Amino acid sequence: MATAAWYGQITTKGNYMMQKTGQQNILMKVPDIANFAKMVWDSHREIGCAIAKCNTATKVVCHYSPAKATYGSTIYVMGGVTCRQCPNVSGTCLADEGLCVKN
Repeated sequence: MATAAWYGQITTKGNYMMQKTGQQNILMKVPDIANFAKMVWDSHREIGCAIAKCNTATKVVCHYSPAKATYGSTIYVMGGVTCRQCPNVSGTCLADEGLCVKN
């Protein structure tokens, strides 16, 4: 549920992809979609998550490497060839998912 909520910022914080021309796909302070951006940032190569139960609440924390989500920066490259970055991370392309899997 935590990851769904983080990813859901793209739809619950306003239609981010309808930003003014020249601002599409750029992390801005408003609307606040930092959690979404951290999940989909194209330069991340590793992720580590932990879950802890605290009384009646469950806490989820994820760290991404390299940590890069910077306001004013492009979140990911749009268009182009699927898995074009796989050679840069010694990865194999899963074309159906559009993901690189580290060898």
